[in-house]
Amino acid sequence: AVEATRGWSRATEEAQRVRALNAFFTDMLSSADPENALGEELTVRELLDTAARVDTRGLEEVPAVESTVRLAIANTYRSLGVLDDAIEQGRTALDAAIRAHGPDDPLTADAMQSLAFAHIERGDHDEAERLLNETIGILTKTLGPDRLETVAARGELARVFHETGRPEEALELWTRCLEKSQAIIENNKDAVREADLKTVLT
Repeated sequence: AVEATRGWSRATEEAQRVRALNAFFTDMLSSADPENALGEELTVRELLDTAARVDTRGLEEVPAVESTVRLAIANTYRSLGVLDDAIEQGRTALDAAIRAHGPDDPLTADAMQSLAFAHIERGDHDEAERLLNETIGILTKTLGPDRLETVAARGELARVFHETGRPEEALELWTRCLEKSQAIIENNKDAVREADLKTVLT
């Protein structure tokens, strides 16, 4: 019964997050409508700036939703190369994720890793390394060391090693990640085949 309740709670939360993202992007697109933009053409950056300034009092009441929305803004800023704003929104997303899920949760790790990416691209390698090590710790604890998510985070840490002049450490870690990834794929071949077969039959 407890597990069923937890599953229902997680499913409800996921539905809230999806609805929030849909509403966020719908609002962004509607603000680009010429009638709402007073005839001016808005850039993606301008749309993001408007979204980032929205009143978050309602969002803060549901931190899982706030984290999802802020993470979407942060990732879009990062894709545009607007790294200071990406980091600001990423920190807000991470704080909300911790409030929603606690410090040891894969969704918290996802927000943390996204923030690390922005720091890497801005050249803040010390902070990125700290965040990635913490991300790896959370994923190892919650998902296990042999999950692709955990291995991928280790690969990003190797990237930091490479960019900070530690090629031997980077190569060693990348090699371990590659070996682990290949083992995971090999061990899951039967499951993948079964899933593909079910897809074909349905």
